[in-house]
Amino acid sequence: MTQNTSETKYDVIGLSMVKNEADVIEAFVRHNLAYLDMLIVADNDSSDGTREILLALQNEGLPVLIFDDPIFGYFQSQKMTFMYRKITSVLPASHIILLDADEFILAGSRDHFYDALGRLPVGSQGQYFWRTYIPSPQGIVRRDVLREIRHRRKVETPSYPKSVIACDNRINSQVVVDQGNHNVRLANGHMLPCYQLTGVALAHFPVRNAEQIKAKVVNGWFAYLAKNRTQHVPGEGYQWQQLYRKAIDCNGLTTEDVTREALSYAQTATPQTWPDDVTLDPITPQYPELSYFDLGIADAFAKVVRSCERLFVPNPRFLFNLKQIPTVHDANGGQQASTAFHGSWHQQNLYLDLPPFRHVAERHRPESVLDLGCGLGGYLKIFADSGAKRTVGVDGFPAGAAFLNEGPYLQRDLSKPLDLNETFDLVLCTEVIERITPSCEDAVVDNILRHARERVVFSGADVGQPGVGHINCKPIGYWLEKFSARGWEPNLLDTYSMRALASFSWFQRNTVVLVRKGGVDGNAALELIRQAGQKVNWGDQKAAIVTHPFAAMMSK
Repeated sequence: MTQNTSETKYDVIGLSMVKNEADVIEAFVRHNLAYLDMLIVADNDSSDGTREILLALQNEGLPVLIFDDPIFGYFQSQKMTFMYRKITSVLPASHIILLDADEFILAGSRDHFYDALGRLPVGSQGQYFWRTYIPSPQGIVRRDVLREIRHRRKVETPSYPKSVIACDNRINSQVVVDQGNHNVRLANGHMLPCYQLTGVALAHFPVRNAEQIKAKVVNGWFAYLAKNRTQHVPGEGYQWQQLYRKAIDCNGLTTEDVTREALSYAQTATPQTWPDDVTLDPITPQYPELSYFDLGIADAFAKVVRSCERLFVPNPRFLFNLKQIPTVHDANGGQQASTAFHGSWHQQNLYLDLPPFRHVAERHRPESVLDLGCGLGGYLKIFADSGAKRTVGVDGFPAGAAFLNEGPYLQRDLSKPLDLNETFDLVLCTEVIERITPSCEDAVVDNILRHARERVVFSGADVGQPGVGHINCKPIGYWLEKFSARGWEPNLLDTYSMRALASFSWFQRNTVVLVRKGGVDGNAALELIRQAGQKVNWGDQKAAIVTHPFAAMMSK
């Protein structure tokens, strides 16, 4: 079975929230992508190498998108709901598959899985059930759970369903994912109609070895305690509390204990035993081998200590070193067509949406970046911090670039031909062209492509988009036609990834990542034009430096 590499379809999307799952995350991604078009993973500030493994998989070119999540506490329902609504507002998903990192889709084939999904009415949920796998008391799982854990429980009592959602644009903004991904409802409390998926199941590996389960339940129960301070639900997470009590027992956990706990995990019936209550049912992994196990940390003590440290020392990924911005007195010299923009305006209206640009920096690792219309240079700082060796900012006002520590800042009129006599791995030009008179727009497009070697990130204000100094708002199709005539076309995966991570409405709507023709499917532009036909809520976006994609959820 091979994963989908088509640039024209990102219909079936997996959605997951993970924390400290380094021992299983690579298998989770590789196996499930055999059935999915894209996998979006919220990493809850893992400290065991989980994010590093996800990034390595992303750098391979796999359709994996990382949502950085700094919010401590087991707010799974709130986060999954937030991501579902956000993703379905910017991606043309037909189905969202809710998954935990210890769950693996089982279906006869990708086509069989799609056929099962296709039978779900729009606006409903499909449900399929766990097959819980049990580690043997005679062995210790070391690297590949799908190959090393081969027995499962004969009977699940109770049997837990997990949900997939057949998306419906009419209700997507009202969908609520319940804690545990076991059910989906609307904001008014009405449950989405349920249909059982035939011939589909979930292999479930909640307990894999002693170190994994100790770290999982300690961190997990602490997260539940944090959540209970704000929204206590009696009985929720009972299995975590039970395992926590056993994990912190000074006698530790033997392999027999691990097997026993796996057999009883989330079960209420008479205790089951090995080998009477298991059956041999090995899984065929949908990948040849694993590559990144050594990037992870297995020791439970190290995982717990690192997680606790994050409570006192924030992850620098969620910080942004805002240098002192100099006061600018000259408000007129070197301006573009609009007279609204000068140094003091940018100082007082600092809009930085960092996650989409950090994603491009990490996924493609450009060594040289040019930003045309750089403002104060905030996005260039992201690329410099991520390893870019040369960053150059160009803008038409004399504010200076407060965030550019190394690369030059050039004051130029972007509406006129510009030639820096060099090309860059990546060229940025975002929310600039709508402030250029229509007679000069071709010069701007030519300036972008004259300096672009591999990739362009572009956005221009859509028709009807509010904003300061907008004199040339055009639909996305208008700009895509100009780029196409010059030999450039959209990359859908990168475009959708940036839009999904964005918090500002204009980036969610207008962003497009362009590459030279020939490397992607030519239907990508048509797909983006079709998407642009949907209504957009521009909202009342206040000036902000957004450091992670859950910032909007926290503000509420």
